[in-house]
Amino acid sequence: MRVNLIKPDELEKTLEADPTFLIIDIRDDDVYSAMRLPYENVLHLPLAYLEEKLSEIPEGKKLIIACHYGKQSITAVPYLSSKGYDVQGCLDGGIMGWQKAGKPVRN
Repeated sequence: MRVNLIKPDELEKTLEADPTFLIIDIRDDDVYSAMRLPYENVLHLPLAYLEEKLSEIPEGKKLIIACHYGKQSITAVPYLSSKGYDVQGCLDGGIMGWQKAGKPVRN
C-alpha cells in the first residue's frame, strides 16, 4: 500500500480549510506530553494500544497519522485503512519534521 506523506505546510493548510480532519498521534505518552501539535482535533492513541483503542476513533472522520519521526505512522496507515478508516496519509517527518519546519507546538 502506498502511503501519502503530508508535508507540514500542506497539513497546516488542510486543517485550516477543513477542521473536520482528525490527527491520530501514535507516539508514546512521554514524548506526547513533552511536545504536541497545537490543535484541538488531535487524538492521542499510542501505537502499542492502537488495536484495543480503535473504538475511540470517531466514525466518518478523515484521518492523518502522526508519530515522532514519521516512520511508525507508515505502519499504522495500512492497519487503520484495513479496519475501514478513511486515512488520508501521515505527517511527513512526524512531529519532529513539523517542528523543524518552524510550525508551532505546545508542551
